[in-house]
Amino acid sequence: MALVKETEPTGGQLVAADPELATTLLNEALELIASGEPDPARLLIRDVVNGLVGFEMLAAKTEISGDRLREMLSPEGKATFQELSRIFVEVRTYVDRAILNEAIRQFETSSV
Repeated sequence: MALVKETEPTGGQLVAADPELATTLLNEALELIASGEPDPARLLIRDVVNGLVGFEMLAAKTEISGDRLREMLSPEGKATFQELSRIFVEVRTYVDRAILNEAIRQFETSSV
């Protein structure tokens, strides 16, 4: 009998391993919001926050408490369009910087 149960990686774990996946998820979230489906969009944004940004960093950028952010991005969460927009802009900015930093790091290591 196995003592360790194998589990599938979470969305946040996948994003942490591949920041470009975060861009794909955010694009999908934006399409969902535009088509009137904010519930699945919130969950995609939550995966990006969990894997790459962190709720406390996002709280500092948006001036929304970490607990409130967790609540808004939960399956039952309620966020106004303005709140969701603020969150989205800050997460997108963070992701874009993370991808740029990774590209610079790869360039620097390849040119040594």
